[in-house]
Amino acid sequence: MSKDFFIADPHFGHEKIIKLCNRPFDNLIQMNEELIKNWNNKVSNEDTVYILGDFCFKMSKADAIKILKQLNGKKILIKGNHDNYAGQRDFDNCFEKICDYLQISKDKQQIILSHYPIIDYAGMYYGAKMIYGHIHNKYIPHKDMYCVSVECINYEPVTLEEIEKIYKNKEVKEQIDWSKDW
Repeated sequence: MSKDFFIADPHFGHEKIIKLCNRPFDNLIQMNEELIKNWNNKVSNEDTVYILGDFCFKMSKADAIKILKQLNGKKILIKGNHDNYAGQRDFDNCFEKICDYLQISKDKQQIILSHYPIIDYAGMYYGAKMIYGHIHNKYIPHKDMYCVSVECINYEPVTLEEIEKIYKNKEVKEQIDWSKDW
């Protein structure tokens, strides 16, 4: 049976993100390899992975496509602020769908997907859940809003059930200094 997974902000190719977000990698090569390994250890080719933005940063389109082709599963990209190759046919062909925002339903559960957290999102007052990225090792402490930036989810795609377990008793993490040069 296929599964749906969620992940945001892998930032493949972005060496500075290791230090900026205190990622547990020694260098860019190790980070890229570990992210690919973690992804493929969980995701089969029958599964769907919703990438909530910032797939890569500061890498060539050819290198981004090379990484995408190594990753298992059907990929749907919800564009982030660093997804500059979206809209270019050879990059777009690696995805089932690319959009700015998406509403899905899983087992009668309404889920809102966006790269950016939306404080007052569609269906919020009726039990909908919001899954987002962008803010890396921060998150908004709200019972139905979940940041799936890789720093918050152990550097691997996660199912909705796994997300809810992660956030059940989560405390606020260290804040990012947004004034740093990305």
